[in-house]
Amino acid sequence: MFAAFLLLALFSCSSSPVTLAQNCDVRLATLAPTTTAAGDTVRATGGPMTTVWDTAVYVDGNRAEVIALDREGCEACDTCKADNSCQSCDDCDACDAICDTDCVESVDFIAPNISSESGQVAFYNGHGQSNAIPLMYSGQTDTGVPSDSGEIPSPVDSGSPEDTSSL
Repeated sequence: MFAAFLLLALFSCSSSPVTLAQNCDVRLATLAPTTTAAGDTVRATGGPMTTVWDTAVYVDGNRAEVIALDREGCEACDTCKADNSCQSCDDCDACDAICDTDCVESVDFIAPNISSESGQVAFYNGHGQSNAIPLMYSGQTDTGVPSDSGEIPSPVDSGSPEDTSSL
């Protein structure tokens, strides 16, 4: 017990920095579509990506629901980086050509409801924070609630075809 306390005391006075996550040049390259509505799915490409569990997407400070993260065609890039002792965030000149042409990293998210006609999209993961790029909003999606036009939707018969009048 005393030894554990002594080790804790020695390391707590250390002046060396502790790196909890690798800090990379994380980039957001494209959005598809570039114009959307709240509730629609948007695909953001960029990288480096990590996992869906440590990735957060924000549109003007509103967190979006991340629904998928893909790394398509990245096997050769990953192998090249491992063979050349490059970390995922390193600039690895030997692998740049393979990684740039073959590897496509993306994250799919649900566009959150925002109060303006456009918002800045950025993502965060274990490697760092991306740049922000604009996403345009075209309008609201159909929620099934009547609009301000005064129209009342027609009722829909969703009942059972059985006669329940005798129950």
